[in-house]
Amino acid sequence: MKHLKTLFLFVVTLVFTLSLVMLELNVAVKFTLFSPSFFSKLAEDSKFTKAVVEALKIPDRTTIYDASPWDPDEFPPLRAIFLDSMDKTWLEGQAPVMLKGIHAYIIGKTEVLPTLDFKPVKENLQNNAMKELSRVTQKDSEDKKLKEKKRLEERMKLGSVKETLDLNMLSQELYQKQGSPLSQLRTFLSKYNKYVFYSILLVTMLLIVIIILAAFNPKSALRWLPTGMLVSAFLGLVIGLLGSGGFLIGLIAGGVQGDAGALELMGAAFLGEFTKVMLVQASILLVLGIMLFVLGFVVSKKVNFSVKNSEGGNEKKVEVISRIRWATILVLVIAIPIVVLNSISNMKTASQEVVDKLADPSNELKRLNFTGAMAVTTGTEFLNEKFDPSNAVEDRTQGILMSVLFEVTDKAGKPISSVVLAVNKDKPDGPKDPGYYATGRDGRVKFSLKEGKYFIKPSSYGFPQNLKMPQKALEVDVKKDQENEFKLMLERK
Repeated sequence: MKHLKTLFLFVVTLVFTLSLVMLELNVAVKFTLFSPSFFSKLAEDSKFTKAVVEALKIPDRTTIYDASPWDPDEFPPLRAIFLDSMDKTWLEGQAPVMLKGIHAYIIGKTEVLPTLDFKPVKENLQNNAMKELSRVTQKDSEDKKLKEKKRLEERMKLGSVKETLDLNMLSQELYQKQGSPLSQLRTFLSKYNKYVFYSILLVTMLLIVIIILAAFNPKSALRWLPTGMLVSAFLGLVIGLLGSGGFLIGLIAGGVQGDAGALELMGAAFLGEFTKVMLVQASILLVLGIMLFVLGFVVSKKVNFSVKNSEGGNEKKVEVISRIRWATILVLVIAIPIVVLNSISNMKTASQEVVDKLADPSNELKRLNFTGAMAVTTGTEFLNEKFDPSNAVEDRTQGILMSVLFEVTDKAGKPISSVVLAVNKDKPDGPKDPGYYATGRDGRVKFSLKEGKYFIKPSSYGFPQNLKMPQKALEVDVKKDQENEFKLMLERK
């Protein structure tokens, strides 16, 4: 019986050690990824914010025009100019507010997303639109310039453009009733706190009680408990020392020398802080373990724990207590897997909800009406305008336009969406006047062109990585008396 008890205590202590290590890891996560102070410090790092802006791949003016499947005869192309006005300077300035606000939202510290300063964008929008107007009308008379300027101002309605950008409102407009992925992530992290961290803490407490009850006397308990603490402290020190020595940073983050990306910088900062917290926890457990060992040694020398059962009544009483003790241990042992399985089940459900939401095609950024949502959020109603040729400069709307239907598929005939087609006139790398157009979900896009010969080739902007870029442009001849329907088949890698 004594050997069975020792074996039981050994197994329980081993599980207790593992639970302490898991608790150390989760506490370290709470003091890093779940810590507003840690993320605020990271968001204020200019190197990190610049890397985040670069990760967003904000295109330059030319690329914005390339990626804009709007009528090429529209002038000024206000939607393209609007995107152009949200330049890197503005984004880098707002990045700390945006990152700290979004982080506070997803970890449950605030109920709403942050509001950004939109005044610089409003000023950029006005300046950029006027520059474009001046460039195109520079040879016109002063009367015509004033007329065009007045018409542009009436279209833009700058007085109604807001000076703040409410990300909470933008998210609602973008996702409507579907629910934002950020809200799903917030729910997931909330459940992580509820089910994972507190489940590990509860299991650790139950194991401490089981060890105390199974040991039955302080001398034995003060031998097994500190053993688990010291082993977990040693493992925590190993993890901390590996991290502080740069090994884990090099292994996981891939190093942060040179032009590191946002993920590498965040990974390095996280691991740096994470290992510090691990070292502190390991040191505390080490001190507590040693103190309990010393206490057990002192107590064992001064107190006699032997039980005298000379009287039959006392022996019966001890037997009853022992049965109650082991019955309690049995209940606690059964409770531990129930707690663990319940936590795993809830986290599996929560993670699947996030995966399903992210995998939902309707939540892909390329399928969302970004300009429409921005129009409502910022008061830039011209973003929702349908192009009216009367708003265009006269010499850009002359000529009869033919309707062109273009379809992009793979070799098997499966439609390919969101491919931006570059339409060039006269030669494959000729002037880009005709414009750029993106295919829809059915792999088709419809636009208007004047009669003539064109060369059409996918733009490299946003081109799917699983497809091969064609070497040559497709030559098409748009004619007045024919159905101008064309097809481009792309080969998969």
